[in-house]
Order: sequence, then structure tokens, then C-alpha cells
Amino acid sequence: MLTKFSIILIIAAMLIEQSFSYGKNENYYTELDGLKQEIDTGYYSFDIIKLKSILKKTIDITKISDGDWHPLYYSGVLCYVLGKIYYRINKETAFNYFDKSLDYLLKANDKTKSPEILALISAAYGKKSALSPVAAIYFG
Repeated sequence: MLTKFSIILIIAAMLIEQSFSYGKNENYYTELDGLKQEIDTGYYSFDIIKLKSILKKTIDITKISDGDWHPLYYSGVLCYVLGKIYYRINKETAFNYFDKSLDYLLKANDKTKSPEILALISAAYGKKSALSPVAAIYFG
């Protein structure tokens, strides 16, 4: 039979556990918001080093996201932008970035259905097709 002390101890443990998980979520969303602001400022910069740095942060946040689709989406967008930058510089690198973009965007689309994600997936397939005549036959 549970004593009053045992019940109070169980309730206190539950409250402490909730406060730790709440703090983790708050930290995650704070980092995600800061990341979104970095992406917004770096999107049109065409600064490869800056965009790669932001991409590394999005990949790191993906690891702690606990299944959230936002970091996958942001990683896909950044890979797509890097692919567009490399399109004229190095076609192989561009193709690889478009491929990575598709990986992230398809995973994000599995977690949430969004017309914006589908449009980016279509655009990435289009860019890959433009870079490879054989891929164009496969992708349609």
C-alpha cells in the first residue's frame, strides 16, 4: 500500500521530469528560431561558406529534433540553394547537393504534407534532370 510520502514522491518526480523535458523543448525551439533567422539573412547572400555553416547547424539540430520536420526542411532548402550556386561552378557538386536536398525534403514530406515541400522536391528533380540527360529520362 502506498503511503502519503510515496505518493508525494511520485508526483514530485513526475513534475521534475516534465520541467526538464519542457526546458529541452524550449531550448530546441529557441535554437530553431535562431536558425530560421540565419537562413533568412543568408538565403540571398550566395556566400557558400556561410550557407555551409548554417547547413551544418541544421544537420546538428536534426539530430536532437526528436522527429520534427522543420530541421529536415531547412536542410533541404539549404542544400537546394547550395546546388543552385554550384550549378555554374561545378555540376557534379551541384548534382550532389540537389540529391542531398531530395533526401532531406522527402523525409520532411513523410513527416508532414506541404505543397511547399512538394514544390521544392519537384524543383530539385528538375535541376537534377537538367544536369544529367540520363537522369532526365529516369525522372521524367
